[in-house]
Amino acid sequence: MAHGDLSKKPVFASGDELGGLTRSFADMTEQLSEARSLVQRSVRQVEGARANLQTILDNLTAGVIVFDREGRIDTVNPGATRIVKLPLSAYRGRRLEEVQGLEAFAKAVWQRFELHASSPEAGERDHWQDSFELQTQDAQGRDRDTLTLLVRGAAMPQGARLMVFDDITEVVSAQRTEAWGEVARRLAHEIKNPLTPIQLSAERLQHKLEAKLEGADQTMLAKSVATIVNQVQAMKTLVNEFRDYARLPAAQLKALDLNALVSEVLGLYVTAQEAGRLHAELGAGLPMIIGDSTQLRQVIHNLVQNALDAVAERPDGRVLVRTEVARTEQGELRAVRLQVIDNGHGFPDKVLKRAFEPYVTTKSKGTGLGLAVVKKIADEHGARVRIANLGVAREASPGDTAAPQRQARKFRYHFRSSLRPMAPGRRGGHREPDALTHPWRSFLL
Repeated sequence: MAHGDLSKKPVFASGDELGGLTRSFADMTEQLSEARSLVQRSVRQVEGARANLQTILDNLTAGVIVFDREGRIDTVNPGATRIVKLPLSAYRGRRLEEVQGLEAFAKAVWQRFELHASSPEAGERDHWQDSFELQTQDAQGRDRDTLTLLVRGAAMPQGARLMVFDDITEVVSAQRTEAWGEVARRLAHEIKNPLTPIQLSAERLQHKLEAKLEGADQTMLAKSVATIVNQVQAMKTLVNEFRDYARLPAAQLKALDLNALVSEVLGLYVTAQEAGRLHAELGAGLPMIIGDSTQLRQVIHNLVQNALDAVAERPDGRVLVRTEVARTEQGELRAVRLQVIDNGHGFPDKVLKRAFEPYVTTKSKGTGLGLAVVKKIADEHGARVRIANLGVAREASPGDTAAPQRQARKFRYHFRSSLRPMAPGRRGGHREPDALTHPWRSFLL
């Protein structure tokens, strides 16, 4: 027994004290064996539960961090690392504020824990919930994306604390877009009505008074009326953009030739093509796509115009419009791509994640609705749209006039092919595109 042998022991059959002692000893051995088996079974159950819990934590999309009673990081799951884009597991045993870039976030979280402990709000008896803005940084300490995190905190036994958080940036963006849509609808309705009477009244004044005035007075009248008319036209354009964004008509989907559609739109940019600033590479043998021709013309126009605006101040500015087929590793048709590539200066990091939200723009002029309309049309078509800065492009080879150079941008779209109709009720069913290897900027739909 001293060496752990708890197997069944022999018992003397005699009725004397030795027999009783051996029976008692055998009973004790059996009880110890059962106790050890129970402990081993309990340990296996605990280890199994711990493994199951770790598997759950590892596969949660939410971030989970457990702090010990001293406020040091005790447990962290991969979801937390993925959301904040920092190696949190390397900081086990250290405080959250020691993680570079999370100092302000950690301070706000601890203040919220303390507030919940001292004076919890209504409905916060067991846990608290709040949203926080987190400004992420790259390895060089430069600001990157601004994340909106929904954080829930709770106290645990022995002074430990649990923090669970989700990235709700996309949800907030969608809510903001919906709110802007309502604002645009109301503005379009309220502003459009008086514009035509204003313009007609100004023109009527000019018609009635112009013959009665001479010299400087006549010039001033004509100039003033022209100003009114021009500004009214500008307001009408703005209102029309509001209307298009707020009430985009339902897409009338049918089979379309993407190459023909692109060629038709590029026909409006003859000057840019003749100047060598706009080029097209249309893939051969593209299958038909499913889409609304009117809305997709607007998409192509918006992207091409955006790209031309981005290179307007560059003497070597280039814009490339490309169509191609995307296939799976087995060679099966996946989608039809449209890429609009330019060698502009790219988007600021703060703009990248919100580029498709209304009124987010880097231009000094414009409403910031162009890309928002593009995104809305993409959603209507069950498609995907992507944008990225892709760094420094390759230098153009001799005679390669279509190759953008230096810092650049790229828009990339995935359309459904008419050869692969979408299942009823299914939207946005395409798989994620392959990693971008082109060194320019990209939009993907």
